[in-house]
Formats: sequence, structure tokens, C-alpha cells
Amino acid sequence: MSLPRDAIPHSIRLEARNPARNVARFYTLEASRDLLGDLVLTLTSGRIGTSGCRRVLAVGDEAAVQQEIARRLRRRRSAPKRLGCEYERVYPPPT
Repeated sequence: MSLPRDAIPHSIRLEARNPARNVARFYTLEASRDLLGDLVLTLTSGRIGTSGCRRVLAVGDEAAVQQEIARRLRRRRSAPKRLGCEYERVYPPPT
């Protein structure tokens, strides 16, 4: 199945908060198509309340998008070791 040019197949926002350690971080992954119709993965991260740092990765196909998202989310699971708290999914809301 091919994605429409304007479709956003994936949009995930995670937040980590720990007031005791002054941690207020966010991490957003968005998959979309660029002007040429190629799939791109946009990563935005930073302190909550700021615009954060944005990186755009060109990915080959939908399978590559899924792989890259899975890889990035695995890294976020190690946050308790680094930040002292877990990332929680904010969008889409957990079911």
C-alpha cells in the first residue's frame, strides 16, 4: 500500500518529567513526505517549552521508516538510566 503524498503515517510525541532532577524533556517523531514525494522522518527533541532541535532524515521506503522509528524508540527506553525517569507517550494518547 502506497501512502498518499500528504499523509502523515506516523506522529509520536514522548515526554519525560522529573521535577526532583529538573528534567522536562520532549521527543517527537514524524514521518511524512517531502516536496518531491520522498519519505522523511523528522526528529525534534529538547526541553519542554522550547522549540527544540530538529533533524530531518531521508528514508527509502515505509519499511525503513518503521525500522528507524523502532530504533529511536528503543533508545528512549534507556532514559531511566540517563535521566532518572521514563518517557511517556503523549500523542497519540495511550489506549
